[in-house]
Amino acid sequence: MQSTLYQGNFATYEAQKSRQDAFEEEQDARLKKEAARLKSVATDRTAWAQASENDKHGNPHVKNSGKQANKNNSKLVAKMMRRAKSAERRRDRQLAATEGLRQNIEHIAPLTLTPLATHYPVLLHVQDLTLQYPGGQPLFHPLSFELKPGERLALLGPNGSGKSSLLAYLTGHFAGTHTGSVDHPQLKVSTLKQQTTLTGTLADLATDQQLNLNALLNTLKKLGLPRDVFHTPIEQLSMGQQRKVALAQSLITPAQLFIWDEPLNYLDVFNQDQLLTLIQQTHPTLLVIEHDQHFIDQIPTKQVTLTPFS
Repeated sequence: MQSTLYQGNFATYEAQKSRQDAFEEEQDARLKKEAARLKSVATDRTAWAQASENDKHGNPHVKNSGKQANKNNSKLVAKMMRRAKSAERRRDRQLAATEGLRQNIEHIAPLTLTPLATHYPVLLHVQDLTLQYPGGQPLFHPLSFELKPGERLALLGPNGSGKSSLLAYLTGHFAGTHTGSVDHPQLKVSTLKQQTTLTGTLADLATDQQLNLNALLNTLKKLGLPRDVFHTPIEQLSMGQQRKVALAQSLITPAQLFIWDEPLNYLDVFNQDQLLTLIQQTHPTLLVIEHDQHFIDQIPTKQVTLTPFS
């Protein structure tokens, strides 16, 4: 695959890459059409030359008119054979060119997500909430917000302001105290943590979490995880591969609320584009932490900023 350096941000890259892909798709179609024509020419010439060669050696269906005719016919056969071989070589070069183009055009399979419907008008109501670790001061000033079905709320704030701690509290994994209140109905929640702690094989994960193994593997293939690691224990994978497993697990878990902590971590620009497109098409109810500005510009329907205590 050809490497190309693009100047600018992700949006600039997308626009330039789309134009390049469109041009290369057009070139690809033209070259394949020409290659097909050359293949037809080469086939016709080879067939004619072979028939003439048979005649030269005494085909009973064709009469020969003497030695000179044989000599002339042999020259013509040889010439047509050379042209046929030349056409074949041109065809092979054209096919090689189209293959190079096709390798340079990014075709990324779309991801899937299954947001579950809910009849509750408000899925999350947070009122004057603060969090505190034992012996420390509150992590952030009192926070209030609501999350309704179909809304995508981004939690903003500087590093250390307590964003991940807030998600840990909402999912029942915060080892501290709180003031204020959080009200929510009984919901089916799918989470993606910042730190991956999954172990065992993918088959073990599917069994433990009651997931469809084929759906998990297909999602991982779409995210670019190579097949040769599908039987490797998750804890032995690279951090990027482990992160993709955790994301795939969340994606294939049907839920009324998705809670994601930095979902773009370790994803390349193509995977990021897959995920953004998926969210924009499926409109899940989402509570998310993400530092990527392009994501923040495109995905949230509302934002809440945490203000840390100084």
